[in-house]
Amino acid sequence: MLHGCRSLKQLPDTLDSLALLTELELNDCTALERLPESVGNLMHLQLLDLTGCSNLQCLPDTVESLMELEQLRLKGCTKVEPPFAIGRGTARLDDGPLLPVGLI
Repeated sequence: MLHGCRSLKQLPDTLDSLALLTELELNDCTALERLPESVGNLMHLQLLDLTGCSNLQCLPDTVESLMELEQLRLKGCTKVEPPFAIGRGTARLDDGPLLPVGLI
């Protein structure tokens, strides 16, 4: 959990070394501009919380390969479009209802 790290602009490209990580919480990291492509290698990730990351420009396409992802929190990420497909066909966005992949 990296809550409120307001000067953090990006994460290291070596996130895949955290292969067993199940939750990545980056709440209110307001300077965060991007996530590395290696985030898609976190095969056990169930929660990706980017709430309040207002400078985040986009999510890497590799987010779509996170088969275990259950929740993607993007509240306050006004510059980011959620990916079309994530997880096993459903995803929970911002603590909302589960949505079929085609409706995200």
